[in-house]
Amino acid sequence: MKNQKEDKKLMRVQYVYSKNNQVYLKKSTRNYSEEDKLDEEIEWSPINFHWKPIIDLQNELKLKL
Repeated sequence: MKNQKEDKKLMRVQYVYSKNNQVYLKKSTRNYSEEDKLDEEIEWSPINFHWKPIIDLQNELKLKL
């Protein structure tokens, strides 16, 4: 029988949000200080992102096949 820890699968997550038609990606850095305190720095960076309707994606896939 497998160990429970082996059965767990990690999910990689990217946090994003949108404001005024601009999409931002979250970058966090964790550091431990000498007193073993967790310091977390969070930075939101704008990224190039374009929403595309699903119907357009389906049509593009059909053309490639």
